[in-house]
Amino acid sequence: TYDSPVRHIYPSLQNEGSGYTSMLFGGKLYIGTSNGLYGVSLDDTRDFSYARGTFEPIPGAQGQVWNLSEVNGRLLMGHHEGAFEVRGDAVRKLAGNTGYWAFFPYSNVLPSELVVAGTYNGIRLFGFDGGSFGVRDQSAPFESARFISIDNNDRTIWVAHPYKGIYRVRFDAALRPQLRRYASGDGLLSVNNNYIFKVRNRIIATTENGVFEYDPARDRFIPSAYFSGLLNQPNIHLMKEDGEGNIWFVRDKKVGVLLAGDKPQVLYLPELSEKLVNGFEFICPIDPQNVLIGAERGFVHINFRKYLQRRHPLDVLLRSMRSSGSSDTLLYGGFGALPAHLQVANGSNTVRFEFASTSYGDLDNIEYSCRLRGLDKSWPEWSKRIEKEYQHLPAGTYTFEVKARNSLGQESAIQDYTFTVLPPWYLSWWAYAFYALLCGAALFGLVRYQRRKFRLQQERHDEEQRRLQYLHQLELEKNEKEIIRLQNEKLEAEIVHKNSQLASSAMHLVQKGEMLGRLKDELARIRKKIDNEA
Repeated sequence: TYDSPVRHIYPSLQNEGSGYTSMLFGGKLYIGTSNGLYGVSLDDTRDFSYARGTFEPIPGAQGQVWNLSEVNGRLLMGHHEGAFEVRGDAVRKLAGNTGYWAFFPYSNVLPSELVVAGTYNGIRLFGFDGGSFGVRDQSAPFESARFISIDNNDRTIWVAHPYKGIYRVRFDAALRPQLRRYASGDGLLSVNNNYIFKVRNRIIATTENGVFEYDPARDRFIPSAYFSGLLNQPNIHLMKEDGEGNIWFVRDKKVGVLLAGDKPQVLYLPELSEKLVNGFEFICPIDPQNVLIGAERGFVHINFRKYLQRRHPLDVLLRSMRSSGSSDTLLYGGFGALPAHLQVANGSNTVRFEFASTSYGDLDNIEYSCRLRGLDKSWPEWSKRIEKEYQHLPAGTYTFEVKARNSLGQESAIQDYTFTVLPPWYLSWWAYAFYALLCGAALFGLVRYQRRKFRLQQERHDEEQRRLQYLHQLELEKNEKEIIRLQNEKLEAEIVHKNSQLASSAMHLVQKGEMLGRLKDELARIRKKIDNEA
């Protein structure tokens, strides 16, 4: 993009190699790629991306270049085929037989008589006699020493192996190496994804479990108190401090910067995401206007001062709004104001929004976040997608909200658009009115039915009562007749009994009369007899 603070540098248009290292030395900018070493002379332009000049390959430096290091005022190159010293437009081989990763002065007093070199096979020492470098016999062969950090104060060499742990190497007075391996039992919590850096005069180790700091008193790594609230994130592959105190880092294929200041904050550069060489990330902050970053294709140049100054108002607008389903309808085409009281037919209740930022020169760095109030409960993650579709929305009123964010973390104001998804015909107001009438008619019919049912029940009840009353009357009459019959039978029985008693009494009277007659006759006979005797 025109006047963009982020620009690409391709040293060779015919053979675009990956960028691995760079160095500003002797008025020339050197960059090392997978194809070899290139150099270009710089003019007085402060922003190197505008400098006039053409990168030229350095003879004798073809092939994989790993590193460029300035040691004792000399430029050393780590190459797949050995160690080289770069002198202008030529190179001189210092050592071979193995590949070299990087070079470091062993002493904090320059020029350093000893130079530490990381190789494919461990650590190797070079001597410096004031005029040239020479390979020393002393070395520390153990593992590939690609990630090295040196504490010059106590002449300690720290080497990180991504999958085997972290090694501490010290050379005694006789330059015999003393090795100590730090693993999960030494505070790192993991032996995977280990990297070592020297940041803010601290020995920092990054692993898949976060950021750790070496504690000399306990001779172990502990969770970094300094980075705990700033950058305590797992799987950081690179940390590089620039001259302004900012800390550049790479995590999950994303480039970020921990900005120095009273209130440090993390700034990500989304335009560099997944563009670096994975596992060989490289960042060279020369000054605030020139930061070189190795990429899979060439290099990326960042004018970080200009990058931070791009604080123009950020807006986001709705480009279009469509509904689809039984029919496709363009509800809004991006021109003019969005219609008030926008309604969407229920048969076309799949709604699609397209939106964009008005920052034309920064579109590649804009991220968006949107939500639908009435459906979404929270804001989703930021994304570069410029469209959002909601399928099969139920009837109701919704508000679509969208906001934008640039790479500096600046957010736009929230734009919102309200619309209503109409209910289906069977849920419309006239359908509800019909349902109400139908319910009223049904209720009326039910009431009538209940009344008629109650009347019939009442009539049946009255008829039953009459029948029961009639039966009761019959029963009463029957009982009365039965009582009379019983009374008659009782009277008849009493008459028979009385007659029987009268007959019995008459019989007794007859018997008594007969007995009295017999007594009379007997008395008469006795009297007669007495009279006769007399």
